[in-house]
Amino acid sequence: VDGADLWLEAAGHLTGHGQTRFIMTPDYVGPHLITHGRGVVSCNGLEREVGPGDMFCLLPGIHYDYNEQDGEPWQYWWLRLRGRSAVAFARGCGFSAASPFLRPHSSTEILRYMKELRGLLKPGAHSDPYAILSIIYKFAQICNRGKPQHVAHRSGEQLVEQAEGLMDSMLHTQININEIASMLQVSRT
Repeated sequence: VDGADLWLEAAGHLTGHGQTRFIMTPDYVGPHLITHGRGVVSCNGLEREVGPGDMFCLLPGIHYDYNEQDGEPWQYWWLRLRGRSAVAFARGCGFSAASPFLRPHSSTEILRYMKELRGLLKPGAHSDPYAILSIIYKFAQICNRGKPQHVAHRSGEQLVEQAEGLMDSMLHTQININEIASMLQVSRT
């Protein structure tokens, strides 16, 4: 959409073969929905095993390492969003640097919207950009009804490790101690 602060650049589906691994620092927002198999996602000092119905989201400037588990090849759907509002959109879905994992209320609805978006981006598809934005915001509403998967109690050492990871990944911003505390879901003290 001309002048939009958020746009869908790509949508897709990946089927692993038991050895798929990605190590990256994206410059976009990338929600992923696992539909089959299992994998492990690491970022900002957090590590989580994910399986069918789980979501994780790539955020710009944060280093990720994610791979499927041996013997359990995964399948997942993904979106690539860009624009000045992309990170705010991810927050509206329930994702943040401190909480990049989510269990949506209805993974079947999320999957339906992801498939719809992928179909609208296929070559030759005559899609209305406002219809795409409408689906993207419905997607956010469904995600937002989910439960963020918070990390269990963290030791002081783990918190320091996560804070260092956030600072390293956000050096290009003017992040302050209050924002770091908020992302880690702890008090400033």
